[in-house]
Amino acid sequence: MLKKVLLLAVFAVAAFSVQAAPWMSHNSRRAPKSLIVVGNYKTPRLMAATIKGLTSQPYLIITGDGSYFAVLAKATVKIPADKLDKYINELNPRRVIIVGDERYVSREQENKLRKINLKRIPLVRIYGGDWGRIAEELDDLLNIGNLAREFRRNYVDLYMSDPKLKDPVPVAPETDAASEKTAADIQQDDLPASEPEQL
Repeated sequence: MLKKVLLLAVFAVAAFSVQAAPWMSHNSRRAPKSLIVVGNYKTPRLMAATIKGLTSQPYLIITGDGSYFAVLAKATVKIPADKLDKYINELNPRRVIIVGDERYVSREQENKLRKINLKRIPLVRIYGGDWGRIAEELDDLLNIGNLAREFRRNYVDLYMSDPKLKDPVPVAPETDAASEKTAADIQQDDLPASEPEQL
């Protein structure tokens, strides 16, 4: 009987550990120094993906309908809205950075992030009319070293592949099979298109 109780306790601790720190369960080696938060649009997601490619750090996508998706090392996982504060606090980043203006992450979404219980975690927004300058600012803030150059290269590749591409245009996050909601299920608010920002 004692062996069964101990075995159940071990399984409970293991399950809690995976639940408590999902970034650890997806092969990220350390807690993120910064949690990047972006709207579900091509340019800010390109910025977040470039940062992730250089640092292996996760980022958070907020969709038009207010859903949250964490992009981890090997998976994209839906985060329930009522668990977002717990998720961010367990990641324990040094700061939370919203990338892009209110067309990408609304003031309402920013206020929701500010209202949740972020234990001593500062929240800032970086935005402007020039994504190249935003990349330079993030490069300095995050101390990456080559973010601006890599982002410019990726940005040119993205817009050269589809010259008619407009931004902001929502794109669906690709979720893994374990997610509650697939990309096809996501309903998005289509914002007015605008010309791509200058680099």
